[in-house]
Amino acid sequence: MIDVLWREISFSHSKNDIGRVKNIFDKSFKLVHLICCFLSIFLAFYAKTILQEFPGKNYSAAENVLILMAFYPIYYSLSQIFTVYFYATDKMKQFRNITLFSPIVTTIFSYLLLAPKTYFIPGLELGALGLGINAVSVSIILVNIYAYFPMKEFGLNFFNFVLRLIFVPVILAIIVFFSLNFVGFLQLPTLLNMGLVFIIYFLLVFSIVFLHPSFVGFSLEERNDYKNRILFRLGKFFPKSPMKNG
Repeated sequence: MIDVLWREISFSHSKNDIGRVKNIFDKSFKLVHLICCFLSIFLAFYAKTILQEFPGKNYSAAENVLILMAFYPIYYSLSQIFTVYFYATDKMKQFRNITLFSPIVTTIFSYLLLAPKTYFIPGLELGALGLGINAVSVSIILVNIYAYFPMKEFGLNFFNFVLRLIFVPVILAIIVFFSLNFVGFLQLPTLLNMGLVFIIYFLLVFSIVFLHPSFVGFSLEERNDYKNRILFRLGKFFPKSPMKNG
């Protein structure tokens, strides 16, 4: 996907088709953000269950770390989208300056979160949890810095981007919470419970995106176009049986 995105943005930018670059960029980061949030929120809610069912109860102490690291792929994936923007639009100087800033922030955060409390400059001595906080925190900071430049160039609202980073996970968390409590009344085995919650969660999120395609940067016309393409392809696999006369 990254290679395709790079090629499309680079080609459109070389033709000075800023409108198409803006459209591709807007769709890609909204869609990637939603997909990553969708999976990460579900994983965060079931972190304890996953640890107990797969590695075993001996790893239950890692629950908080797993919950925290579940959010890391969201910001890592967004950083990849924004990195493509810098490469494809030949803005390597800006990208270089930001990446030079990254190790400084990482080092400071690492020391404060991991250093023993007995040091001259005491740290929080958080161990694995500190590593998780460091990874996610630095990623959030960098993603917001990365985002500022394309948002400014394309005339997109940076404040809306920040709000999206907050509200999309919150909305998805509410949906998972609702699904989990709804299925909880059925008293199903753990893995079956998990699977059913995922199906309900997926259907609810899919319904929201289908009814409001702007949630992922698509118009109603584009949604209908994709829907018709999918129905056409499905029609090839499931052709209608001819009507029998008489």
